[in-house]
Order: sequence, then structure tokens, then C-alpha cells
Amino acid sequence: MTQKENKPPFILSQGLQLLLETERRERYLRPEYFRVGRGAAAATAEQDTGTWVAVDRFDVAHNRVRAADNEPCELSRLVITTDAGVGKTTTVEWLEAELNQPESMLAAFLIPCGRIPARADDLLQEVLVPRLLHAIVQVDERPSPEAAAQVLRNLRSEGRLVLLLDALDQAPADGTAGATLRAILDDPDWQGCRKVLNPDGTCPCTNVKDASKKSFRGVWLKLE
Repeated sequence: MTQKENKPPFILSQGLQLLLETERRERYLRPEYFRVGRGAAAATAEQDTGTWVAVDRFDVAHNRVRAADNEPCELSRLVITTDAGVGKTTTVEWLEAELNQPESMLAAFLIPCGRIPARADDLLQEVLVPRLLHAIVQVDERPSPEAAAQVLRNLRSEGRLVLLLDALDQAPADGTAGATLRAILDDPDWQGCRKVLNPDGTCPCTNVKDASKKSFRGVWLKLE
């Protein structure tokens, strides 16, 4: 993974924390909370910081995080958040690379929210198929788009597709991306597949368009 201009480098040891609160999650996602320890004084009461626990990034990637009672934590819908410029997009790119390792048996696709089609039914054919065909370079003959689409449908039915949705704040202002995202989340064909969202922006609760924000209910993961 190469470092892009004005983008933080990838740091494998960067810590991750999982928000365990299940009620009123937005209360614990104030932007000032993420700046504590980075040269800024605490601006929220202790009871408003929520319960964050350190987790291993590889456990997060492979959905094997366990709670204190050793029960599995379901991370099929995961939201990555922190202050601006700390590396959310870089982490999502790392997830794509990690999940696409040959031994993972998964196919992960990083999709900028600005490229989400207006219809959920078009996501596989218009976005995922071209990405898959572009990635297939070491075979004698590329499959047809129809064959690639069938492969993706098979992976989806087995829960082996992962959607990594990046930069929700850059989605079109007309709300179509939010509507498509809601449709994907509600679609039985996609129920078994993981979805990871990077809302982007400083505060994921205020900078993301309401229609899109309300459509994604998941687990919050914080970069340290």
C-alpha cells in the first residue's frame, strides 16, 4: 500500500477500540472525545465517554473478536470512526488487502460512497463485476462479465462478499446513496455479507447526511 499525498501512513500497530455501549451510541461519538490525549483537554464528562475496549485489528478483520465473557462479538456491520486525519480510509484499505489474502476465502471490495449506484440491484453488475474483472490478471482467459457476476452471486449467497464503504460524506447530496445503502442492508441476498462503513468527516454523527446516517446501525470501532 503506497502512501498518498496528505494521507497518514499505514501503521500496523495503530490501536483499535470497540464501543461496547448498545444504547444511545451517538452520545459517545462527540468529536472532542476523540481528541483527548492528542494535545486537547477532555471536554466531556467521564460518564459520556462510553465503554471502549482495546481489540486486535486482525481479530476485527476476521470477525473473531470476543467479549469479556468470551462470547463472540458480531461485527457483520461495523463503523470505523475517529477524528479527522487519523487514518480511517487507510485502515479500510488495509482491511481490503487483509481480507483478500488467498487463505481468507473472502472477496472484499472497497467502494467509495460516491460510486454507489442509484439502484441496489446495480451494485453487483455495475460496480463489483468490473472490479473483479480488473483484478483477474494472471489467467489465460478472463471470464465473461456474466460468468463473473455468477461467481459474485455465489460468493454473496455464501456470505463471502465484504463491502467496505468509504467516505459516506462524499455521497451525492440527492440522498440516492443512502437509499441504496438502506436497500442493500435490508436485502435478504446481502444479509449474510459483512458491511464496513467509514463515514469520514470529523464527527460521524453530525457530518454524515441524515438519510445515510440513519440507514446504518452497526458496531463502532475507534482508531487510537
